[in-house]
Amino acid sequence: MTTIGAGVHIRREDVEKCHLCGTPPTNRGIYEACLNVPALSPVEQEICLDYCVQCDYAWQNPRPTQLSLDDYYKNCGSASGQVLGALAPDYEQTSRAKNRLMWFLPRSRLGSRSKDLSILDVGAGNGAALLAYLEDASPDQLVAAVEPAESARDSLKSRGIHTWESLSSIPAGRKFDIIFLFSVLEHVSEPVSLIERLRSLLSINGEIWVAVPDSCRPRSTFGEFYGFEHLHHFSLRSMPILGASSEFSIIDKETLDDGALVAIFSKTDQGPTLEMGQDSPETTDLKTEIEEYRQRKHVARGRIRRLVDSTLAAAQSGRKLVVWGAGQHSAQIFANREQDLSPVFCFADFKCELGQPETFMSRPVLHPDDIGWHDIDDVLVSSESFNAQIEREARRRASHCRIINPYTSIGS
Repeated sequence: MTTIGAGVHIRREDVEKCHLCGTPPTNRGIYEACLNVPALSPVEQEICLDYCVQCDYAWQNPRPTQLSLDDYYKNCGSASGQVLGALAPDYEQTSRAKNRLMWFLPRSRLGSRSKDLSILDVGAGNGAALLAYLEDASPDQLVAAVEPAESARDSLKSRGIHTWESLSSIPAGRKFDIIFLFSVLEHVSEPVSLIERLRSLLSINGEIWVAVPDSCRPRSTFGEFYGFEHLHHFSLRSMPILGASSEFSIIDKETLDDGALVAIFSKTDQGPTLEMGQDSPETTDLKTEIEEYRQRKHVARGRIRRLVDSTLAAAQSGRKLVVWGAGQHSAQIFANREQDLSPVFCFADFKCELGQPETFMSRPVLHPDDIGWHDIDDVLVSSESFNAQIEREARRRASHCRIINPYTSIGS
């Protein structure tokens, strides 16, 4: 029995200046957190954010080195790309991808459904965005992806999408009309350098379609919004500054209902573009929002902790409990509480191979198909990102069970 994703060593380096404008931070240490990430060495990761008032932008300092990040995303089973690679796009992901594309398509200057356009998805995950795009595209349309996680690349290739492991693997001279950069910029050590590199892969009138979390709209749950994987925190005000730093113009930008901050970076300056700071409706800056988030998170964590405590108490009294989700979210919920997990029958997770149990926080992890659901009493959903999908799967496999989902407060 193996242990999920242990041993990725994280080295950090200091960042003396704002990535976007090059000035020293206005505020150092505006937010601090300590996260328990069993897959990493050291297990406890200290997060500290600095802030630039000129750009309304925050970043981890010290940050993980790029070599550490490469190792993490390639080899850690709980990394976001690895987790997505183990799953087919579900309804929520597909619907979210379609909604985001419906924002980009009418705003692009490229006539985005033309069969002559070539598309590159950087950090494609399980391909939800590309698959949503291809639903209405020409069958001959050229699409490709870059994805460091092997499991995700295998998933993409199985769907007929040509995939490279890194940008350096793309043949010299290859150009693309549109580059998808969805949920990527917040994960890399040097966002400006990545944008500049992608510029060289664009055709003359090419565009980058960007989506990042709007850090002025953080979710307040047990999970850490300003967490380990997110090195950079952008706002509507910082997006034009990011584009201008790499000589892009911004055609449009907006925060969607799902919390995604979306923008189109254009390689040309033809037509109207947004200036820095223009059309930014936030009433508070990022620094203020981070301070308010700290208070909301304390309340949300207290509510979820009480729900988890009552579930574990029921297991201690004899109810057979499965915790579904053996990743970073569970690591936060059960941090320093491994002794309380003794009544847990097992963790369930799709990233575990059939017939090959693993361990997580000293408890077995099984593929859901390896669990005898007929004698399970309770299922605790322990993944914020996939909570709806997990709840559906649990109800399908064990309709008799009580499903405890802390993110919808549904119990049955």
